[in-house]
Amino acid sequence: FGGDIRSNAFGFSLYGKGYIGCGSNGSYNAEVWRYQPNTDSWTRINDFGGTARVNASCFVINNRAYVTGGMGANGAVLNDLWEYTPDSTSGISDVDISSLQVTVQGNRLLISAGEKFCNKVSSASLTVYDLQGKAVLQTAIVFPTAVIDIDQLIIGTYLYQLSAKNSIFKSGKFIR
Repeated sequence: FGGDIRSNAFGFSLYGKGYIGCGSNGSYNAEVWRYQPNTDSWTRINDFGGTARVNASCFVINNRAYVTGGMGANGAVLNDLWEYTPDSTSGISDVDISSLQVTVQGNRLLISAGEKFCNKVSSASLTVYDLQGKAVLQTAIVFPTAVIDIDQLIIGTYLYQLSAKNSIFKSGKFIR
């Protein structure tokens, strides 16, 4: 990417895109690059917000990536934690998901959204996973309100993903 060779960088994936950041190309740097597989192209995005580093660890939870630790150019071991929230990687431009609600009422999962959201997204796909990562329910939903029968699920904790236009725009968990 960028005609550069990098070692000891961090890397993660979000919304079907790859990210590589920091590391060394002869000197420590704070660059972050995003890979777009459908165009086989790299784009430099905003630099990492912390100290340039090598050997950082990273992980992804709820569609946010976290970068922690590593070693700075002065040899100091770093013990900070940074969160990366993607900027327009959802594929649904300018969608405000603050009005989007997912709640459980009895044996039903209720999904509702406000007018501004519905003006951008009229339908979506819901996938529910058990805690082992197995998809146990998949269905199409239509906004502004969808009622999904979940009485076939055993009592427990589940994870859900709402997606449209091949991109996840909300995920979370619920207890039945």
